[in-house]
Amino acid sequence: MSYEFRLLGPLEVHHHGRPLTVAGAKRRLLLLSLLLHLNRPVSLEWLRDALWDVQPPVSATSNIRGYVMSLRQQIAHPDEVQIVTCGNGYQLVAPAAYVDLTEFDSLTRYGRNAMAQGEFSGAARAFDAALALWRGPVGDGASPGKALENRLLVLVEQRMTTREDLAEARLALGQLAEVIADLRILVADEPLRERAWAQLIRALYASGDTAGALAAHSAARSLLVDRLGLEPGHELRDIQQAILRRDPELARARVRMASPPAPPEIREPVE
Repeated sequence: MSYEFRLLGPLEVHHHGRPLTVAGAKRRLLLLSLLLHLNRPVSLEWLRDALWDVQPPVSATSNIRGYVMSLRQQIAHPDEVQIVTCGNGYQLVAPAAYVDLTEFDSLTRYGRNAMAQGEFSGAARAFDAALALWRGPVGDGASPGKALENRLLVLVEQRMTTREDLAEARLALGQLAEVIADLRILVADEPLRERAWAQLIRALYASGDTAGALAAHSAARSLLVDRLGLEPGHELRDIQQAILRRDPELARARVRMASPPAPPEIREPVE
């Protein structure tokens, strides 16, 4: 690939392996916005809401046009990458393989299909490879407007879900020590994720640490009640009851995916 656009972390652009510097916070936010809608038109209205976290200036539209002109001069190539005008907006046209988010989506889709087929080793490898694409927090350290901030939150959620999917695959493989270590980090980072807490409790119980599993349940409940004013959902409640009655099924690998798997055709991950 002659171009690489890396969104899973601070925005990076590479051309023939060499980094290209895109100067200016607004230009970078504009490029990020267009890349997140690759090969789809983005309206000027959406871009205004994406680039300014306060009321956009009167000159917002002309500013955006200037940023587009600058980006065209720096990264556009007629045979590979173009920023085209589409009605009242713009569209970045480029092969999907140029963007790391495409590989992430391909790997997670492959992993979920593998899980559906009971291929837990292949699923774990795919999820692990997908997570390895992440280089840090998304958003470039800038202050995006609400439209872009909401889109970036979707990426963060995709990453967290993939971390949980990886834990599910490793639970199915009986890799309890690795799962417990990873999930302790995950619930420390994201303490309100009930699925992660449920996985940690299952892993602790399956490892023979019943007291630790009950303590984890108590910690999860306290966090949910204190921060959200909510009791745990049915999965955490059911797990607690299963532990108290020493349900042998709880100690066995039982796959719980966050969402239905993708269509059954299994595709090889993007190289």
